[in-house]
Amino acid sequence: MNIGANDKFFFLLSYHGKAAVMQYSFMLREDIDVAALNKAAPMAVEAFPLFGLRPVVERDGKLIMEEDHEEMLISRDDSKNVCLGSDDTNGYLFRITYSDRCIKIVASHAIGDGRSILSFSITLLYYYLLETGRQIDTQGMVYTIEDKNDPTLTDNLFDRLKEVDATAGQSQSAPLDRFFYSPEEKIYMGTPDTRRLVLSWDQNRFMEIVRSEGATPLIYVHDLITRTMYEYYGLNDKTIIAFVPIDLREKLESRSQANFTFNVDLWLDKELLDKPAKERYESLKSMLRTAGRLENIAATVDAVRPLYEELNSMSFNDVDRLENMLDLSNVTKSYLLSNIGMIRMPDDIEKYVADVDIYFSAREASPVYSMLTFANKGMLIIGQNYEETGLIEALGNKFTELGIPCKLEDQGILKMDDLDIRRFKHR
Repeated sequence: MNIGANDKFFFLLSYHGKAAVMQYSFMLREDIDVAALNKAAPMAVEAFPLFGLRPVVERDGKLIMEEDHEEMLISRDDSKNVCLGSDDTNGYLFRITYSDRCIKIVASHAIGDGRSILSFSITLLYYYLLETGRQIDTQGMVYTIEDKNDPTLTDNLFDRLKEVDATAGQSQSAPLDRFFYSPEEKIYMGTPDTRRLVLSWDQNRFMEIVRSEGATPLIYVHDLITRTMYEYYGLNDKTIIAFVPIDLREKLESRSQANFTFNVDLWLDKELLDKPAKERYESLKSMLRTAGRLENIAATVDAVRPLYEELNSMSFNDVDRLENMLDLSNVTKSYLLSNIGMIRMPDDIEKYVADVDIYFSAREASPVYSMLTFANKGMLIIGQNYEETGLIEALGNKFTELGIPCKLEDQGILKMDDLDIRRFKHR
């Protein structure tokens, strides 16, 4: 099976430097039934075709994906790191571990975005609970084996965007003339290490404030991060650019389990920051609506399509071309802001889940901010490649000053699983 350029891109990034990897952790209200978990995992994979594939590098250096018939290794969490896609995992680009009451799913970004890896995790919980004898009403919220013949499950985003009239749109990008890039020394670049910090708050109180201001959670947090950056770094006239992933499944009427998000620019500069808060929020909402129109996304993709076509044709034996492509992958942004939103699952599953957390590697130099909510706990999880925590401390103080008391946890250095195409199957 061939994969799309947007999926292959994450393999390319893992050629040199650390890979983009995500982990969902589910703390259950009871001890883990290991036998049930071992039975549930193959059924979850059957419902998610991409999770049953392994990467193979052919003699000419082309990367393909083949069905993986090896045993799926499920083990007690021992905090040891592995290389996904290698013999460490019998070729699978994900793995499942467990502790007394916790199930962890670690997966490469190459087989899915944050939403599809979350969906796989919930499917795993669904089959796990069935194996423990529970009755589960999916409420139409779970991918199951019965869905596996849905042709949209393996939709490729860039192929689907070819169906959109790009001539009706306009390529979107932020102004780069005064772009701000945080000055901290990026000491964890090219390693599996990420400095992890978590801000958490009462979500009901947070939403009261956001609604009263006429904002949305993502707009409010982007505005707050930008204003904190301006104060913390002593900026005068800079542009703060956030990459914001937009899920395009609903707009393209797809249930794709592959990478199906597209990053758009959401930015603030001195001119916008000088406006009253509600004007800023309306400007940002308008900017996000415009950038998120399908015809504009299609036009943006068309502008860089030659780059992705080159990527699709690339041999992993061509080291010089790989290095050149890696240089081009260093995109211009101040940070990435992902709003996973409320973790939704069927009531019959949620009642067995005490807590949910997400971990991710911050592969690039720019920090990653990820928002999520579960059980009325709002969280902003920060992954960064440098030691300094002053900006996040200042951000936490801002939340509190605005009437949203929050807790900051500095969880130190997180070492995650990685990928290395040199350890994939070769033939």
